[in-house]
Amino acid sequence: MKYKSCRKKPKYMFSGTLTPSPYTWGMGLCCLPLSVLLLTLSLKEAVLWEIILSGLFLLISFYLLLRRNWKITYDAEGFSYRNIFGITRNYKYCQITKIRPEESNLIHIGRKKILIDNTADGRTRFLIQAEYRMKQECQPDSD
Repeated sequence: MKYKSCRKKPKYMFSGTLTPSPYTWGMGLCCLPLSVLLLTLSLKEAVLWEIILSGLFLLISFYLLLRRNWKITYDAEGFSYRNIFGITRNYKYCQITKIRPEESNLIHIGRKKILIDNTADGRTRFLIQAEYRMKQECQPDSD
């Protein structure tokens, strides 16, 4: 079975960028000093459950701040995905093996799973476009 190459141009095309909501960045900035304060207070009293709870708040704050690095940029050729650690990978639409918008907005590329942030504006438009492009570019040739 032969597959078409990734050179077919669509009839219409959107381009854009998906980033998390600025509220997550603000929540991380607000929670960070509070969680550091709670951790220092709980370390003075040496109560184990308070130390664990304040440590969890600190980890959540760091996670919210790291989510600011998450980004998807897409255009007619494909899309680039940058994870929370700043590592960027470029993909073509024909590399997508499965899209599950109803279940957590997941995109499968082989064994790799890309989770689309629920707070990202325009995620539905991107997922519809990616599914359309995947079906157009990865159809088997009729030869």
